[in-house]
Amino acid sequence: MSGINDYIKIGKRIKQVRIKSGISQKEMAERLGISQSGYSNYENEHREPGINLIYSFCKEFGMTIDELIRMELIE
Repeated sequence: MSGINDYIKIGKRIKQVRIKSGISQKEMAERLGISQSGYSNYENEHREPGINLIYSFCKEFGMTIDELIRMELIE
């Protein structure tokens, strides 16, 4: 069964935005109100974040979900 990560690589996208912004995983997890290990699982695509978490992430960076999904992914 395929999930969101198979199609849009949301974990890689949030990792790319976070690193570009110079924020640690620990700080990002704190901003989102989740554990660092939970956040790490999203970035490493072991778990898929829900829409509310994706929205909160985008809000932290002043971007829309559409912008996140359409941004160029650097592999």
